Amino acid sequence: ALEEIDTWLVNARDKRTWKVIGFRERTVVSSFGEFKVKRRLYRNKKTGEARFLLDEVLGWPERSRCTPRLKEMAVKLGSEVPFRRAAEILGYFVPGISAMAVWQAVQEVGEALRQEGESRREAVFEKGETPEGKEKTSRLYIEADGVVVRLQRSEEKRKEVKLFVAYTGKEAIGGGRKALKDKLVTSGVGEGERMWEEVYSGVASRWDMGQVKEIYLGSDGAEWAKQGVDYFPGAVHVLDPYHLNRRLIEAFWHDEE
Repeated sequence: ALEEIDTWLVNARDKRTWKVIGFRERTVVSSFGEFKVKRRLYRNKKTGEARFLLDEVLGWPERSRCTPRLKEMAVKLGSEVPFRRAAEILGYFVPGISAMAVWQAVQEVGEALRQEGESRREAVFEKGETPEGKEKTSRLYIEADGVVVRLQRSEEKRKEVKLFVAYTGKEAIGGGRKALKDKLVTSGVGEGERMWEEVYSGVASRWDMGQVKEIYLGSDGAEWAKQGVDYFPGAVHVLDPYHLNRRLIEAFWHDEE
């Protein structure tokens, strides 16, 4: 089937620009298993650029053995269970998937998301572009928290991962439980100000900030987390219930009333 697509591409290409210079074989691991495919390599007659049109049509990243679909499965499993266990589960369907392959898939997706977030941040805070969010809401909630993790092969032994979740409200999903509506997640290990810049650029690229009338920033009171009010005009910082109660007890422990 892939060779049929490759044949269609060679006939549909702009022959004045792209010249076939040969075939190259590639080993691919997919949700159907591992296979090899031979596809055409093209060279741009004007610029000398070389491209595999089949890879681009299928969305196959360069130097990645896993197809996007399999990578998605690996990343979802790898974010829920240890990499070795994720590889074991995938191995029931696709023999030969290693824990390192799952790790690599998570790294690739994480790096792509990091670059995407950094590009949005640069566009807003360094180039002065105005984000144009399309979705409309009158109220936004943004919660910020951090978790310290151990680092491997790094001069620093520990690093705080900063987590941000923006949403428009909560909705019942049955069983007395509620889920966040329109959730947008941002995370990273950067400094507080830089991370809030990324959060703002992401939020403003999704929602029309001119339509937002109320913004509530929830956190445990960490200084970096409270910096969010500087990026969202009119935002109100709200301590989470646990830390609010703790602060109240610290202040009024001697006065029961």
